[in-house]
Amino acid sequence: MIALEFLFMLLIGGVTAYVASTKGRNVVGWFVVGFFFNCIGLVLILVIGDEGAQNDLKRENRRLREKLRMDRTVADRRHRETEKRLEVHDVALGVDTSTPAERIEEHAEEPMPGGPLAEESNTPSRAANVRFYQVHWHYALDSEQQGPVSFEELRDLWIDGVLNSQSLVWNKRLSNWKSIGQVRDLEGELRA
Repeated sequence: MIALEFLFMLLIGGVTAYVASTKGRNVVGWFVVGFFFNCIGLVLILVIGDEGAQNDLKRENRRLREKLRMDRTVADRRHRETEKRLEVHDVALGVDTSTPAERIEEHAEEPMPGGPLAEESNTPSRAANVRFYQVHWHYALDSEQQGPVSFEELRDLWIDGVLNSQSLVWNKRLSNWKSIGQVRDLEGELRA
């Protein structure tokens, strides 16, 4: 009778260890749990999630974030190159194809940053992506001013979790420092 009970404990311990190995868990530890707690150990390992799948999912998410960052970098570089070519064409043809808001912006005075971010300047409102991409950004990290960085770099900091909606930012169109959440459309553009 004792031998039969011992064989049953070995069998449940072995099955528990096998299931643990398929889920990327510690085989020896789960064998001991299955051996001493029998069916309870087996039920526990069946209920617990697959650690290997979770790690695979994390690796895939990191890979996709890196691919997205690289794709954005390439797209931003192409955008800048296209803008430069358009400027060369404008000069060669003697025309100005920039939007009226861009022309106003070129002649706007650059306010001095008195401290962490504040209000936007009085330039006419325009598409958020143009407004954000054409200036250099400064941000506060651990009470230290960082920057200047491009909007693409600011977005990378957002994606990496270095910045959040409470982080302070400033650029030449803002009279003072503001949190990202206070700058109209900025958080949405960073999430895009």
